[in-house]
Amino acid sequence: MQKRIAHISVDLYPPENPKFKSRIILVHGLWNSSACWVQWATRLSNLGWECWAVNLGDRTAGNAVEIMAGLTLDQCVEELKHVIRAAGPDPVMVAHGMGWVPTLKASQGEDLAGLLLISPPNAWSVPNEAGRPLRLLRLKYLVPLSLGWSVRIREGDFSRYWLSCLPVARHEQVLRNLVPESSHLIKLLFQPSFIIEQSSQGWPVLVMGGTEDPVAPMVSVRQTAECLAAECREYSGHGHWLLEEEGWEAIVNDAHRWLIQGLGEAVLLNPS
Repeated sequence: MQKRIAHISVDLYPPENPKFKSRIILVHGLWNSSACWVQWATRLSNLGWECWAVNLGDRTAGNAVEIMAGLTLDQCVEELKHVIRAAGPDPVMVAHGMGWVPTLKASQGEDLAGLLLISPPNAWSVPNEAGRPLRLLRLKYLVPLSLGWSVRIREGDFSRYWLSCLPVARHEQVLRNLVPESSHLIKLLFQPSFIIEQSSQGWPVLVMGGTEDPVAPMVSVRQTAECLAAECREYSGHGHWLLEEEGWEAIVNDAHRWLIQGLGEAVLLNPS
C-alpha cells in the first residue's frame, strides 16, 4: 500500500491491531529504497505500530537516474520534514546507514517521540585500518562522483561491504532492489568529518551497530552515540545489513522494547 506526500512515495504498513499513537517513519540508506524495510516494517506492524517507509527523491520512478543526479541533502531534509509533519503527533524516526544524516537534520526543530539510528557510518571517527573499505570505494567511484553523476554501485561491492554478514543465498533479492544514487549523498559517506547537531528537543536516541560492519565499524557507531548523548547497542557477529541478517527478528524486537521502555504510556493508544 502506497501514498504520496507532496511528490514523495511512501509505503504504508498499517497494523492489524493498532497499539500506538506514534507512527514509525523508516528512512533507507545509500543505493536503497523503501524496499529494504519490508522485514522490519512487517514485524513492527505486527507489534502494533503503523510504519511509513519513504523513498527519498522519488527514486523508484522510471527516470530515477536523472532524478538522482540532482538530488541534494537539503532536498532530502525538506522531503523528510514534509513526511514528519504529515505523520501526526510525535512520530518515531528510524534510519539505516547514511539515511541517518538527512534524518537527523530533518528532526531538528520537530516534535518526535524518539530516534533510532541503525549502522550509521561516520568517517571522521574511523581509524585508518577500519576505514580502508571506504577509502577503496571512494577511489573506485571517484570519476562519476567528481562529475556529479548518479552512481550505480557494483553488485560485488555492495555484497562485499553492505551484505558481508548476510547469507550469500539471500544477496540476490537485496541486489535486485538497488537503485542509482545521488553523488551528493554518496560524498557524505567519504567526508572526513560530519558536524553532528545534538538534539535540543529531549527525545531519546538509540544507536545500533554490528561488530563486523566494514561500512560503519563499532568505533564510529559508538562515537556517533556519544556525540548525540544516545544509548548505544552493539550486536556481535553482525555486519551492516541488520535489516535482514540471521537473527534480525531479535534486533527489531530489541528496538521495539527500547521504544516501549523509553516512551512509556505517552505513545500508547490505550494506556490502561
